[in-house]
Amino acid sequence: MISKNWRIIVLTILTVAFFTQVVFAGEPLTLDESINIALRNSITLNIAKEGLKGATAQKREALTGFLPKFSTSYSYTRLSEAPFSRFTGLSSFGPPLSMLDGKEIPAGTADNYNWVIEAKQPLFAGGGIWANYQASSIGEDAARMEEKAKIQDVVLEVQVAYFNVLRAQKIQEATQQSVEMLSAHRDIAENYFKVGMIPKNDLLHTEVELANGKQALIVAQNTLELAKYNLNKVLRRNISTPLEIVDILNYHKLNRSFESCLDIARESRPELKVSALKARQAGKLVRAAQSDFLPSLSVVGNYTRFGDDASVSGSDYKDMETWYVMAVASWNFWEWGKTKFRVDASKARENQAIESSKELNDMVTLDVANAYLKLQETENQILVSQKVIEQAQENFRISEERYKERISTSTDVLEAQTLLTRAKSEYANALGDYNINYAKLQKAMGIIRGTDEEKPKKDEGNIKAGEGNITTDKAGPRTEEVSHGTSDSALPESKQTNNSAAQVAVPAVTEKSAPVRVGQSTKKSIPEEDVKNLVGKWLAGWQSGDMKAYRDCYAADFHSKRMDLNAWVAHKTKVHQKNKDISIRIENLKISSDEKKSVAEAVFTQYYSSPLMKDKTGKKLKLKKVNGEWKIYKETLASLK
Repeated sequence: MISKNWRIIVLTILTVAFFTQVVFAGEPLTLDESINIALRNSITLNIAKEGLKGATAQKREALTGFLPKFSTSYSYTRLSEAPFSRFTGLSSFGPPLSMLDGKEIPAGTADNYNWVIEAKQPLFAGGGIWANYQASSIGEDAARMEEKAKIQDVVLEVQVAYFNVLRAQKIQEATQQSVEMLSAHRDIAENYFKVGMIPKNDLLHTEVELANGKQALIVAQNTLELAKYNLNKVLRRNISTPLEIVDILNYHKLNRSFESCLDIARESRPELKVSALKARQAGKLVRAAQSDFLPSLSVVGNYTRFGDDASVSGSDYKDMETWYVMAVASWNFWEWGKTKFRVDASKARENQAIESSKELNDMVTLDVANAYLKLQETENQILVSQKVIEQAQENFRISEERYKERISTSTDVLEAQTLLTRAKSEYANALGDYNINYAKLQKAMGIIRGTDEEKPKKDEGNIKAGEGNITTDKAGPRTEEVSHGTSDSALPESKQTNNSAAQVAVPAVTEKSAPVRVGQSTKKSIPEEDVKNLVGKWLAGWQSGDMKAYRDCYAADFHSKRMDLNAWVAHKTKVHQKNKDISIRIENLKISSDEKKSVAEAVFTQYYSSPLMKDKTGKKLKLKKVNGEWKIYKETLASLK
């Protein structure tokens, strides 16, 4: 009975497995589905996720440095003999003191038990606790960016494997068509030979070419199977799992300049953000090391219980409990240069991280250039291959007609067929290479398919005014012209409306704003350009949270909403701390100035977005010259027109 039940169970499992395999085999995978499968199963991504978990744990560990530390201890001490006191020289005092002369009076017990509870709260540690927490927080952000970079690596790997399968399919189809055409031509040649219209060597020639075509078909089929095996491997499935995918191999023209691609890469590449974050983290670790130059201050609370037995209930000679609160200041003021050397090492690591960031920026530039040029190269190959296919098809048609009319030979037909097959294969290769290089350009630009396309980053901001768009990178703000295309479906394109310029994203992290380089601006007066530069610096400082650069945009006598400059900056700092993911876009910037009075006015529409609020308001900045530089002395709301 048991054996019969087991047979039924095994049969059921095999049946379910069979039909499951049939169902999966009958449902072609899309590229997005393939990417999702790879992301779920990727070991590389799992490693990155564990790294993020570790960084988060380190951040939480650093947070505990601000909190009090509690400890307890329980001890037992056995003395060689109980403590006692002996009085001498008392005989001269007479009774009763003379009776104590030379006697030992017990003063304690041989068995001593102690239970101690202690709390210690650090008050000041030279800024080391705060610096360590900041470094850990930055480390968590870096780990998150590293996870994003690994996601992009997996996406690219899937895209390359997916497009290789489609390319192999098209080559296999072209080879299959070639075999069918060669077979049909062999049949015609055989009929001609039977009626004596061609010699036998012409028939043999067609049969040899047919055999070569069949051999090429076997190679193409094996290449296709290997491509499917590789895609299954990337998806971390059994390589022999039946696989059918949706054909999306097509040509969509790239309507984006190299400079635009490079700007997006500098803004979006997670590797650049990781490098910048690690440089910042190294700076915080320098500050943590410098904290050892300063004294530390803490408060200690102690509660102790004593006894001559394990219950610590006191004794005849000592109270059961005692407590105290103590303020402790400590300073290691001389350690033979130990702290200095540690600070020097931390500064060296910071400089190393900064130089590595610069080197990586150059590598990203080269990466984008290589991908962009490769894409242009394969694009030209596609255009050429399309024309070659048309010419080869016409050449084959003419050769076949001439052969049927006995004007040309079998060799002419076979050569035309070979040219046509080669043209189709080269077109399939060019189309596959184009889609692969397109994916590589996306990766070089830091774009994740299906998530980062066609939408700005969460920390982007824009200015749209006049002839150009102001955007910023680590070198400072700049003006960029944007090419507008309609057929570039895979890369994010800047949208254009009837009454506004294109939007260009502002990077998430701006350490400091350099002077704005304004393009196409010869029609503008110098004061207006200077005001526009200041607005760009003001936006970059507020967007990135660089409150020092933000404050530098204001005059010392600034007043707004009954707040002076210090109160205003403090208020804005609190806003930014509560809303770290702030996105700002500025449109319809209008600037007017009076050179004689050295005053100016900037009016624009501001689009503000954060996790807590989304708002569209008109804003007016009033500026004046202070020591030759434009400064904001008043900031108010303006009506929207």
